[in-house]
Amino acid sequence: MRALRGIFAGVVAPIALAVAAAVVLSCAAAPQQAPQPAAPAPAAKPAQPAKAREPVTIRIGSLPHVESFADALLLEKILPAAYPYIKVEVIGFTSGGPSVAALQSGQTDAAVIVGEQPAINGIANKAPYKIVASYGWGQRHHGLIVPANSPIKSVAELKGKTVALPLGTSLHEFTGTMLKEKAGLSVGDITVANMQSPEAAVALKAGKIDGAAMDSATMQKVLADGVGRVLQDGRG
Repeated sequence: MRALRGIFAGVVAPIALAVAAAVVLSCAAAPQQAPQPAAPAPAAKPAQPAKAREPVTIRIGSLPHVESFADALLLEKILPAAYPYIKVEVIGFTSGGPSVAALQSGQTDAAVIVGEQPAINGIANKAPYKIVASYGWGQRHHGLIVPANSPIKSVAELKGKTVALPLGTSLHEFTGTMLKEKAGLSVGDITVANMQSPEAAVALKAGKIDGAAMDSATMQKVLADGVGRVLQDGRG
């Protein structure tokens, strides 16, 4: 048994030494490499400046009323302030009919205060636009005007008289409403001269008509010049 132990010890010891030597040799044969420096991070690309938007011009139709022109001027100031690439061009029209026609033909992109009658007429004819906001007229926005020296004192006295108004507009609607409410008449009870307000002012001054339905801008000028007086406005 001691001999076996001696043989076993004599065999195991050299094997253990050989394994140990092999481990040492393998370690020595594979020398450790120095740590490589980390690759530098790619340089950040400089931020590209935002590409400026192409300027856009929005053409807005406006009527010669104080309210309409004021609204158009507000849009002319507000839109470019909020959107610097937008430029507003205000285009003037004498009444709602031509303004709606400009929308239909593509001459304008929007319109302010076109009057309910022209707007409704356009929509009924399937015009390519829509109403985005609406509000009521001021009581003094429209008026029935007669010459300053006219003997006509009431709406009822317009029966059979020649009255200028632009057909198919809010002034047309206003005249019909006043004739009905104040005298039980209709537009058919007067002789209509189809004129825009500026033309009606000239005809009134020349004595060619007995009265006219006018917008506020033309009406105020006629009154200031002493050419006419208000027979009826929207105040009742």
